[in-house]
Amino acid sequence: MKYKKTENRFSFDEKNTKAIIILLVMIAFFAAAVIIKFSLAPKPVNTHAAANKGDVAAGIDKIKAISAGDVAAIETRIKDMERTEIIDAAKSGDFNKIFGSSVIMGDSHAEGFSAYKLLSETKVAAVKGRQLKNCEPDIQKTIKMKPKNIFINYGMNDTGTYFENTDAFISAYKNLISQLQESLPSANIYVCSIFLTQSQAFEKEPYLVYIPDYNAALKIMADEIGVGYIDTTNLLTEQYYEPDHVHTNVAYHKLWLNYTAAQAGLI
Repeated sequence: MKYKKTENRFSFDEKNTKAIIILLVMIAFFAAAVIIKFSLAPKPVNTHAAANKGDVAAGIDKIKAISAGDVAAIETRIKDMERTEIIDAAKSGDFNKIFGSSVIMGDSHAEGFSAYKLLSETKVAAVKGRQLKNCEPDIQKTIKMKPKNIFINYGMNDTGTYFENTDAFISAYKNLISQLQESLPSANIYVCSIFLTQSQAFEKEPYLVYIPDYNAALKIMADEIGVGYIDTTNLLTEQYYEPDHVHTNVAYHKLWLNYTAAQAGLI
């Protein structure tokens, strides 16, 4: 299921660049109107002043009509060009282009996107061991970046704080989302399922067994508050795990990015 995107200001180079292009087009048409007006303006010796005046008015009206149509066409053309660039980026694995207006928040799993050089650090607000209780630096970094899309991937480490108390976990999660929505009201927020661990990891960290319960609670929460939920649990197979049975390799991070981008409608 793809979630509907909404427009939002991310950076000067993205949306404002479009505005500048459209503004320049409008200026060009205005300049053309002025040129026509003066070139067709009646001369003192011209005996057809009334006719020329009518021609000028008609010419300006025509330019206005062309201008409105061309601005819409230019906007469509820009969107088509962006779409083509994103498709090419997906084929080449250019995730920085695909997630150009996005930030991924989370723990060591999310940090892996920059650690594996799949995304620049400006698109990742994550640190190993991060939990909801200490993610304020991630929140501030995200707010500062003003992204169009925010992907949240906390929870694995939180199982060691809340254990089976999913209600307390969800309460903290809602507070995080509320803070983001207050500062970035137009951003698309996607709650991402927590990366599952292999059962071999339970002996050392038994609280990880609660991850499926946390994911179920996150899905319910997302539906209730009206944000997107992206479930990637079915993507994980044995081949993607690191020897610690908790973290995942670069191949899975690429798979996750492609899948998540598709679900969010980025590609």
